[in-house]
Amino acid sequence: MLENLRSFSAALPQQVHNEALRHLVRTDRQEDLCFGLWNPSLGNRRLTALITDVIVPAEHERRVRGNVSFTSDYYCRALSLAIHPRIIKGT
Repeated sequence: MLENLRSFSAALPQQVHNEALRHLVRTDRQEDLCFGLWNPSLGNRRLTALITDVIVPAEHERRVRGNVSFTSDYYCRALSLAIHPRIIKGT
């Protein structure tokens, strides 16, 4: 399937972009991370990831010290939200 595609891209609404920006751009200039949820949009020759949500880690779910890393708790929480996305929207 992917071998026929010529274009891969990502798109996100301004609100999702702003949320990611608020989290990822740090005043101390350290790197940070977050997971995102996305839905595929498939055309004849392109695949676009439509990013719908940003899952920001809680303070205890990541370690920032030069390089950033995440805990298994954060990974499991993000995975759970990916499996059950309605939890994010509160429905």
